[in-house]
Amino acid sequence: MSAASSFSMTAPVLEVSPVSPDRRSRPTNGQNPRNFKFERADWTLFRSISTLPQKAGVPAHRLRRLVLKELADNALDAGGEVEVGEIDGGGYFVEDDGPGIDPDEIATLFSIDRPMVSTKLLRLPTRGALGNGLRVVAGAVLASSGRLVVYTRDRRIEVTPHDDGTTTTDIEVIDFPVGTRVEIWFGQAMPKDEDALDWAKLATRISHAGSIYKGKTSPHWYDPDTLFELLQAAGDRLVYDLVAEFDGCSGAKAGRIAAEFKNTA
Repeated sequence: MSAASSFSMTAPVLEVSPVSPDRRSRPTNGQNPRNFKFERADWTLFRSISTLPQKAGVPAHRLRRLVLKELADNALDAGGEVEVGEIDGGGYFVEDDGPGIDPDEIATLFSIDRPMVSTKLLRLPTRGALGNGLRVVAGAVLASSGRLVVYTRDRRIEVTPHDDGTTTTDIEVIDFPVGTRVEIWFGQAMPKDEDALDWAKLATRISHAGSIYKGKTSPHWYDPDTLFELLQAAGDRLVYDLVAEFDGCSGAKAGRIAAEFKNTA
């Protein structure tokens, strides 16, 4: 699909007739050409190296680092040990010994047209905060004509993102009973980065440094914009239930804070 085909536009109806030098044809439906309305689905920004940085939050020359860090963050969220490194053909791997991923969910998880689904909007200091992680990974593969393979729960899954926002998988039964291994190769369109693994390695080192924070998310970690985003993404969850997730706001205090929003999402 071309970039142009991702836009829809209401075209004006022009009525053209011979005119004298002092007259110009103009739209007859009252629509000012300056007010043309363009619409584009948000996920289309994941399809190009030129626009992917807007969704990833980093410049293009740092995309490799971010993609590998996001894979490492997801592996660390799964618990256990995480290893990252390079593989043949200029690729990289991220592997953990966690519970694995349901093979039936892989296509959805790595689809760029899905809504953002994340627990990371509820912030914790031990985890990444982006929430778009796997969409950025899929977008990087698609935009650079790269390659992505996932090994999990005795399956080898070739993951192929498509221009229409969907993703297909080719699944093969293998012997891989524990954990998840993701292998990724970036295409030529992806800017080179000699230190592409730096952020992923840093994330794994930090995970072993000192004690792990076991508390709840703090209300002091949110500015108005991020709190608003959290509230908008909470769906049908009750105000009381969400307030109770914050440090120091559980029980009776949550009830007082949310008193004006009883039984309200």
